[in-house]
Amino acid sequence: MTHDAGLGRVLVRHDERNGWRLLLGALVTGGGVLCAVEAMTLAEGEIDRAVYWVLAAVLGLYGGRLLVKALRAGTAEYVEVREHGLVHSSAAAGVRTWPWDRFASVRVGHHTDTFVLRCVIRIKLAGGERLDLSLWGRRSHDVGRTIAAACRRHGRPVVERDVTMS
Repeated sequence: MTHDAGLGRVLVRHDERNGWRLLLGALVTGGGVLCAVEAMTLAEGEIDRAVYWVLAAVLGLYGGRLLVKALRAGTAEYVEVREHGLVHSSAAAGVRTWPWDRFASVRVGHHTDTFVLRCVIRIKLAGGERLDLSLWGRRSHDVGRTIAAACRRHGRPVVERDVTMS
């Protein structure tokens, strides 16, 4: 469903598939639980036990963060880039809209060398409010590029870059 926000026609729409976040969060959290079990049952080696506890903590925190984000956003999360602004809808925040003149600056990071296509968009709004979008999937980079182009047209500072793991 598209929200008519009075922001003109839709240029790009991205339906966020939070099932990926849910699956990855469950797998990573499961790895953390396995590391914790291994740390508790390991009979020898204090260093080995410490390494397992550190891994359990890191995996548990990261996996838990993914799970919480997926569950809060729900399955109907979407982002629409429109002629005159941005629309974001999630179960946690409802439908929110911003015209381009509310944008102060934008940073777009295209993660293209991972097994999941991902685009991280950090938006600073006038008045200091921040909006962070972490989009996964095929259309995520189209959203990032279109937001960056719209902000450039409106004279807003834009940093856009490819992020590599190496």
